[in-house]
Amino acid sequence: MADEKRIATRVSYGETLVELGAEHDDFLVFDADLAAATQTAKFKAAFPDRFYNAGIAEARLMPEFPWARTAPRTSATRTSPSCAPSPA
Repeated sequence: MADEKRIATRVSYGETLVELGAEHDDFLVFDADLAAATQTAKFKAAFPDRFYNAGIAEARLMPEFPWARTAPRTSATRTSPSCAPSPA
């Protein structure tokens, strides 16, 4: 246990997104102005053409990019859980 490296969940999340982006060309990340806090900025730096920011309007995150729901792609969406739109 002394050799165990502990990192914050958000750091691991950001690093994992980059790994997934490297493995999958169709992987997208959607963000609601939380790139620094959630570490999605790492993905943005590595794959700027696959990173989409809806700004501070979390409730509009998915409606802002309707094409993403129908495109044959895999995506990760990160927002504050209290602001995430609920499924219909």
